[in-house]
Amino acid sequence: MAAPPTDSRPGLVTLFDQQSRLAAEVGSPLCAQVCAAIGQDVADEGPSVGLLSDFQDARTGDMVPLRLQHALHRRALDGAEPELARFFPSLGGDMPEPGDQDGWAQLRAAVVAAIAAHPTELRVLLDQIPQTNEPGRAAPLIGVLALASNAWSLPIRLHEIGCSAGLNLRADKFRVATQDGVGVGPLDSPVQLHNGWSGEVVPTADSPIDVVERVGVDLDPVNIADGQAQLYLKAFIWPDQVERFRRLSAAIDIALTVPATVTRSSAADHVESLALQPGNVLMVWHSAFWMYLSVAERARITNHLEMLGAHADESQPLVHVALEARDPNPASTYRGWVVVRSWPPLPHTGVDAGQEVRLGVAAPHGVPMVWENPLPLAADI
Repeated sequence: MAAPPTDSRPGLVTLFDQQSRLAAEVGSPLCAQVCAAIGQDVADEGPSVGLLSDFQDARTGDMVPLRLQHALHRRALDGAEPELARFFPSLGGDMPEPGDQDGWAQLRAAVVAAIAAHPTELRVLLDQIPQTNEPGRAAPLIGVLALASNAWSLPIRLHEIGCSAGLNLRADKFRVATQDGVGVGPLDSPVQLHNGWSGEVVPTADSPIDVVERVGVDLDPVNIADGQAQLYLKAFIWPDQVERFRRLSAAIDIALTVPATVTRSSAADHVESLALQPGNVLMVWHSAFWMYLSVAERARITNHLEMLGAHADESQPLVHVALEARDPNPASTYRGWVVVRSWPPLPHTGVDAGQEVRLGVAAPHGVPMVWENPLPLAADI
């Protein structure tokens, strides 16, 4: 997989401007205003400059705007920022109406005031890498699980790198469907990704998906059984996207009843520990994660998967599934590409073993996702 466009370093004002525009485009006017306020404060050399002094040369992939959004939201959820909480629907607050310029001005002022008043507390939270364990991002994984199950009729060993709390290791327990109800997963699942799929080549499941191993690794894994850890995850959800809060809560409920192993490890160390097992599909998956890895670690992961792939066959297939920002067009940086490498190739893809193929594109939080005719990718994409 090629280096993502998120390796660029455009400066803090541009980073917050980009995040503001993205939030507006994907339905979070509140976060658009929060990021606009911070970007303007940096440009004006306000208190945000001191708070973000260690991030002046941050990469786009470091997600500094998300880190600061999380810090502010977390403190509001903890009851430490009542002037912000009154605007946050996640806390029962009232977000200004679209044309309420005075209301938005009050929100922006509250953001800057919180930064000015509590820089030490916020700075500690900025060191936390975004843990957006978004159940919506399981939408492409559910489809590829179905494709692999249909292709080989074998149990699946599911491994996720950069898994956070590992909620999406339970993807087979979620339900995702088109507007017409065509989809995969238990009809009565607590996690319902309604209208999560569209396109001409939507997967279906010929039989129940059999996931026999669920293992995830993260440099800072989240213990989903801990109430404070649950709050930590919720703080990364944008305060005005209440449906995502409901999804996360439902996914947590599933995770508390469906066991999975989540451990502390680097992604490359874990992948290099993996081996094929006859009679099983080994599936390695990640989403919104590749950008955090160094070039060296990306290479280690790719090289080991290719080594395993050289020994894979119909009795022990290997599948690498990624939902990552891959579009070389900067205007589309945040659109996720669903890219798969498979040894042997998934039957409908028409590519060679191990060749990257794009199966669809997805919104930043996974849904809605559009399934496409398989598109083979050149090595330099």
